[in-house]
Amino acid sequence: RSVGAIIVWRRQRFIQSESLTMPSAQPRATPMTRAATPRKPQARSQARIDSILDAARTLLAEQGVASLSIYSVAERAGIP
Repeated sequence: RSVGAIIVWRRQRFIQSESLTMPSAQPRATPMTRAATPRKPQARSQARIDSILDAARTLLAEQGVASLSIYSVAERAGIP
């Protein structure tokens, strides 16, 4: 056998073995999923956000932008 004939023979064998072992490529029916709707934050989360924003506003009013940092806002808001 020539090299070309061997390659063709191997390709045919591979395709045959693949059709025996591989599941059908038919699309499966899947249930429809709901579109994700934005959720409102929980009350606890909203309270934390509000305390952070209040702390940032207070620090800006008292000390200005130059001294504003994440750490100072967190400390003022009581967040560890």
